[in-house]
Amino acid sequence: MPPSPSLSSRPVADAVYRHRTLELAPRDHLYFYTDGCYEFDAGARPFGTNRLLRMVRGLPDRGWRTAALDALTAAHTGQVFDDDLTLVRLTVAQ
Repeated sequence: MPPSPSLSSRPVADAVYRHRTLELAPRDHLYFYTDGCYEFDAGARPFGTNRLLRMVRGLPDRGWRTAALDALTAAHTGQVFDDDLTLVRLTVAQ
């Protein structure tokens, strides 16, 4: 699903916010992330959402935060990220 417009205290005129209903099972993970997690240079091309989604699918249950930051840092070609990296994971209780 493509991203919706930014959430802001200043509404975007004529903005269309996409929504979807999901049924989650115990131990499923749901990730929320900012554009800084995929809009950065990773070699000759941007990291992109597809690579981000492949990365989160492979994250371990324990130590997922460190594994995610390590993967993003390894893919990044610069010394400093130009945007924030916010990645939140919700896990459905058993």
